[in-house]
Amino acid sequence: MNLKESEIQALIVSALRFKGYLVYMNYQNVTLGSFRKGEMLQNVHAMHASLKKTGWTKGIPDLTVIGKESNGNHIRLYIECKSPQGTVSEDQKHMIKILTVLGEEVRVVRSLEQIEDLLEKDLMNIECLLSDFRLQEEEDKKKYAAEKLLEKEQKKIQKKEAQKLERLKKKELKQLEKSKI
Repeated sequence: MNLKESEIQALIVSALRFKGYLVYMNYQNVTLGSFRKGEMLQNVHAMHASLKKTGWTKGIPDLTVIGKESNGNHIRLYIECKSPQGTVSEDQKHMIKILTVLGEEVRVVRSLEQIEDLLEKDLMNIECLLSDFRLQEEEDKKKYAAEKLLEKEQKKIQKKEAQKLERLKKKELKQLEKSKI
């Protein structure tokens, strides 16, 4: 199965959180990759320039995982997510070397098999997680569409009620005028 980088990442996060690990995304990695299209690119470059002044470092892996194994050992793991065709940048290679020299465990994950190895889970469970992820995404889209439809219907009802109220006011005014005559 050919997964997108975002799907691989979502699977890893879901599975590790399910196992009780603390998983957080290093958001500085999201910016350029997520906004390469359109006018957002200029804003992203400006944001990166600003982040560099505050300690932003290129090449940091996408995910950091912290937890305690069943034997009591603490673990910290850095994960760089890539699609099967994705390439590890020079900055990422450099950071992986630095982290490895410091004794940290770093993995580049590109496929279900690597996720399976990483999580010590069978392929069927991983595919279930992917299916759940896609179902949740679809449910979220449907929920959003339903909310928009409900909002539209509520506006229609409000408009009708306002028109009805206006008609009642006019009717009462006419009756008041007749009663004065």
